[in-house]
Amino acid sequence: MVLAEFYEKVVEGRWYDSRIKRTVEVFAITYEMTRKPNREKTLTMEILADFPEAGSFDYVDDIKFTYERGMPVYPEIQVGSTNRREIVNPT
Repeated sequence: MVLAEFYEKVVEGRWYDSRIKRTVEVFAITYEMTRKPNREKTLTMEILADFPEAGSFDYVDDIKFTYERGMPVYPEIQVGSTNRREIVNPT
């Protein structure tokens, strides 16, 4: 059985939320069999649709994966968020 290889295409965004005093990180991810076309704009718009305050975006599309069950293969896009508490003044 031959498994297909896909390029992982990811946009990550982040912003500092002063209300909860945390950096919130958001991402949009999809997989495609080809590196082109570039999905940076599409994935960024997916993030902004759910998280309009997101900014500071990074795009990566050079990692290859073999297909695994449940992967969001294009045109399905997975959007999610994480948050991280930063230690500003360690004691």
